[in-house]
Parts: sequence; C-alpha cells; structure tokens
Amino acid sequence: MRPNQPRTATAKGTDTKAPNSWQLHELFTYLSHRGISTVVTVTQSGMVGRMETPVDTPYLADNVILFRYFEDRGRVRRAISVFKKRSGAHELTIRELRLGASGLDIGEPLHEFQGVLTGVPTFIGQGNAAPAANRNHPSTFGGDAHGR
Repeated sequence: MRPNQPRTATAKGTDTKAPNSWQLHELFTYLSHRGISTVVTVTQSGMVGRMETPVDTPYLADNVILFRYFEDRGRVRRAISVFKKRSGAHELTIRELRLGASGLDIGEPLHEFQGVLTGVPTFIGQGNAAPAANRNHPSTFGGDAHGR
C-alpha cells in the first residue's frame, strides 16, 4: 500500500479499498438531500444460522428489509420482514416469501415458528409437525393462490 493511499478497515480488520460505513452514510445523506432514493443490497455471509454483513446496515439505511432462508421439515423456505423503518410505524411480523413464475407472494405471518431469523427455527404451533405452507390466500404481488 502506498503511504498516501486512503485506508479503510472491515469488521475483520483487514485493509480494503471499499468505503467504510461513515463514507457510505455521508454519500447516502448527500443523495437523499438531492432527492435521490438509493437502493442498496448487501450480501450476508452465512445462509443458515449466524449472519454477518460487511457494513453496519441499520446505521446506513432508512429502511431495512430482511430476506432469510429457513428450514422446515427438510424443505427450504424463505421469510421476509421489515427490520427497520426510520420514519413511521411498520409491520413487525415475519412472513413467508414465495417466488414463482408469476411474481412474488407474501404469505401469512409465520406465527407457528420461533427463531425464523436465525435460519434454524423451532416449531411452536399446534400438533406434532409443522403445517404445510398455507397457499390458499390471494397473492400479494402477482401469481396465483399457489405461489406460481
């Protein structure tokens, strides 16, 4: 590294050319003041279990939507939740997210599970086994009642 080259550090303490959280926050604030909406996606390491991100997402963003995989009886399912909304109230439930040929389908709240955001939930509903996904409700974002 050259002596005059800017230096930033990641959460793991290694040198990188990527901007740090403070620089990104300043950029996003500038863009917001200019009337520009910014959509940022962040890849998380760890598909199931503990998740880590290279930046402090809640600090940077006005709104954070969390997508999460979780396992249910040997099947991979997806969940969606609004993790943060800076201004105003938002829904606090975790819902199933289905992707089909006709679009997105956001299901009923996943009340029968505890720990969905960990990726390894516990079934706390009635009965001995987790119920099959309820696919008999209208689609929210396109597709039919079967998530297709």
